[in-house]
Amino acid sequence: MTTTPNEHGVYTDREELRLFAKKGAIPLCEVRVADTAEGFRATACFMFQTGNYWGSGGPITDRDPPFAVREDAIAHAAGRLAEKLESAKNAVEPSMEGQRAQMVEWLTDLARGPDQLEMFAA
Repeated sequence: MTTTPNEHGVYTDREELRLFAKKGAIPLCEVRVADTAEGFRATACFMFQTGNYWGSGGPITDRDPPFAVREDAIAHAAGRLAEKLESAKNAVEPSMEGQRAQMVEWLTDLARGPDQLEMFAA
């Protein structure tokens, strides 16, 4: 279903892919995807739940680049955040390293897209 932005250019009707540290917790990481008139747009956000509890994120807006394919939008958003978290490897507190590594692994898998062999499995 194609969605339109609100008066501020924000897409509120979206799909959310989430990584949870444990059941019942807020997501460690989230990739938000919207099907817009120009194509699929996505953004990614994160929230450390150990250490100093910092995070970053935002809505999908009309400033996010559109992609013809949903998986390409997800790969773009996931890849960008994975790169940022990978470069923060030495900046996070030791208690946050496990969650940082878990987020990077999950995002990297999303950025790679579906395994071609799995697509043809019986």
